[in-house]
Amino acid sequence: MTTRFTLAGVLIPLIIFGLLATEVQAAVRRVPGGPGAGRRRMTTPAPQRPAVGPPEPLPVQPPGATQPIRRRIPILPPAERWDKIAKQQGPHTCPREEIVDDPEIHYHRAWTGGGLCGRRTAVKIDCCFGYARMPGATGCPLAKPLTSMMTTAKLAGAGAFVDLNEITGLKDAISGASYHALTLLAPTDRAMEQVPEDILESFKSKGQQNLTNYREGPPSLLFHMLAGRVDLKSLPSNSLIPSLFADQPIRFNVFPNGLITADCVPIVQGSLESLEGVVHTIQSPLHSLLTKGDQVGGFSQVPSRLSSIVDTVARHPNLRRFSAVLSHAQRTAASPLLSHSQLHVRQGSMPAAIKPITLLAPTNDAFDVLPVEFLQSVLYNQEALTALISNHIIDGVMCSAIIGVGGGAPGPRPGVGPAAGVGPAGRPLRKPQHMLKTVVGNVFHATCEHKASNESDISHSDFSTADAMNATIDHTNETEEKIHHDVKSKHSADKTKGSNVYMIGDAVILKSDIMALDGVIHVIDRVLVPKRARSLSQIATEMGLTILLSLLPNTGLQSALVGRGSLTLFAPSDDAFKALPKDTLDYYYRNPQETRILLLSHMTSGRYLSSNLIDNQIMHSRYPGRDMRVRVYRGTKMVEDGKIIHSDEEGSNGVLHVVDQVLIPAEESIVSYLTNQGNYTHFLEALSKTTPPLIDLIDSSAMEKQNHSEGLKDHHFTVFAVADDDMNWENDYIVSSSEPYSLPDDAKINNIMRNHIIPSVVWTKVVERNGFYPLQTLDNGESEDGPGRSVMLRRVANGETVTAGNAVVIDEDGENGVQQSNIICTNGVVHRVKGLIHTPNPYQSTSG
Repeated sequence: MTTRFTLAGVLIPLIIFGLLATEVQAAVRRVPGGPGAGRRRMTTPAPQRPAVGPPEPLPVQPPGATQPIRRRIPILPPAERWDKIAKQQGPHTCPREEIVDDPEIHYHRAWTGGGLCGRRTAVKIDCCFGYARMPGATGCPLAKPLTSMMTTAKLAGAGAFVDLNEITGLKDAISGASYHALTLLAPTDRAMEQVPEDILESFKSKGQQNLTNYREGPPSLLFHMLAGRVDLKSLPSNSLIPSLFADQPIRFNVFPNGLITADCVPIVQGSLESLEGVVHTIQSPLHSLLTKGDQVGGFSQVPSRLSSIVDTVARHPNLRRFSAVLSHAQRTAASPLLSHSQLHVRQGSMPAAIKPITLLAPTNDAFDVLPVEFLQSVLYNQEALTALISNHIIDGVMCSAIIGVGGGAPGPRPGVGPAAGVGPAGRPLRKPQHMLKTVVGNVFHATCEHKASNESDISHSDFSTADAMNATIDHTNETEEKIHHDVKSKHSADKTKGSNVYMIGDAVILKSDIMALDGVIHVIDRVLVPKRARSLSQIATEMGLTILLSLLPNTGLQSALVGRGSLTLFAPSDDAFKALPKDTLDYYYRNPQETRILLLSHMTSGRYLSSNLIDNQIMHSRYPGRDMRVRVYRGTKMVEDGKIIHSDEEGSNGVLHVVDQVLIPAEESIVSYLTNQGNYTHFLEALSKTTPPLIDLIDSSAMEKQNHSEGLKDHHFTVFAVADDDMNWENDYIVSSSEPYSLPDDAKINNIMRNHIIPSVVWTKVVERNGFYPLQTLDNGESEDGPGRSVMLRRVANGETVTAGNAVVIDEDGENGVQQSNIICTNGVVHRVKGLIHTPNPYQSTSG
């Protein structure tokens, strides 16, 4: 055969061979790795160029690969974060944070976190005070020459305050005392608008004063001056620094977000160097400029501040009721302010160490709305009185300026009220919240909302402390909606462009930041009553136990839940009352005397917390002859047939526990109940055929006569009863229903019936969903080596079915109107089951 070579026959194999060789060479050079790595070749790496735009996402790690360790970047406080950003712009650059809708309100430390009282803030980077920019240079390298203290204050925006110093001659006296460095707290021009007109007029009418020494100046101005340079950078978090007015102290606080306050007044711009010292501009005048005192030596003498919180409260007429409560607590040694009230500080002396606190002081009107019975029960209960006072005390200094800090997320916060401010895209900013924890442990939401000057509002800073204390205020139905027109009319309301309303819980702060030697006071319009100081009736009302409270009238038990004394109440929930047959509940409404007996059966004398309850504890109820038995299970506590679903609500006159069942006392024994039902004849017959007869064991009338019952705990049992229709001695249920019923041999009766008697009380509600609960049965009577076997009680995953061994518990919750399980008897509980328990523990492998 002649072989023919064609051109196509030669070229096609060569092309295929070349392609295969290229693929093999490429496969050798491929880089193993993640997705897409096989298409990269190993070549010399090219020089890296700066990335333009956002960085590429990291490749996804294959399953099982070790993840790289990521470093956590610490979150800086707002002020430190903006200080760091400003420094990156160049030397001597500083942030300036201002309210968006009112730029006149600004701060030279960005501490608000984006919002203040629901108003948005914006931060700008500019030159620090005393520095300027230079062409071609970054930042602000040009240092301006230092000026005098008053000139520095005027350049910083405190010109009106400087004018007062010029009128009194204090400016010249300071400039002549160059050998003493001073610190000046200068209110801004916006802040000086808060000073009452009569105080300003008193300065203007005196004209120039000839002062030989600056210490001769007006006390109201000397209170704004400190000896030496006070550097804010090295200032402790809580400092008392004497002022030039009789060494009265000014409290400086440094908060974590960067806010620095002097007597709770925010410092707008701090540490401004001058020739004679340092200047700090402040957002509001200190209290000396807001209060007109007695005329002494031609000047207004401001009242002394060297007094404790207790003494400060006692001086103000509008806090007399609260002061009386504190005084009563001191006499009974129930006051946590006892150490503060004993503080005696002489003029000119400073305590070495005082732990400051914040006191929320309710007005007289706030106490007037409280029931007289409640006040009496609290005043004569030392623990309740301590809790009441402690619920008005906060550790440390909490200035009002710190409330409402933060921008908040867009949209209203449920349960807080209308949103304040406007966020991105025109959406409202929710009202910021600040969490406050009192020394008693209760937590309150402190909120702040800004209101314009044309809105009804409670003024925060435009009237004096004395005016706020002496004003008569009506708090009947109002919180922040009620306005103190009588106070606000004393000063011109059009001076400020708006004010902030501060709230702690539901209480409005009427006057904030009243300074004392050992802390700060905020006056509020209602008493913050903790549960420990409230009566059981008030606690039941707050918890919504409406049906229980509706049964109280005409029973004469209102005083037991309101007055003095100490009791423990196991209060059925509304659902527990609704689960009763309608005729039963109507019967109690129509018969107050029976209702009284029922409710007394839910009470016991003394305080019993759930942590102190023990198993099989017997509590004597307030109704003679009716006792309550406590059973303790894993994760559950029962009182009779009621499960404690909410516990340990302590009040001034006792403890309240909520149970899920009305504790109606049992009236018949187990045998009596089964006999009266009429459909348990075969079950009772089988119990009587055992050796010894089990029916005698569960029969309360025969127990005392039977020696074999001794040793069983209080003779209480759980019985899994089988109705006549379900009695089947064959495990497979093959026996025809037409065949007459008959008993098996004695051995089988003894073996099976012992699965139905448990020598303790067990309620099916103690078994959790998909949970198992083993129940120890009676001894089989043949051996003394130990207890008998156990019956496994189980609740399936759907939570609706409960089984005892192989038998199903019937009608656990009584949904068909006739409850057939969890039946309380005088000597135990009965559960109806579907069939005899042939296999006590079908889940042997599971339980073992």
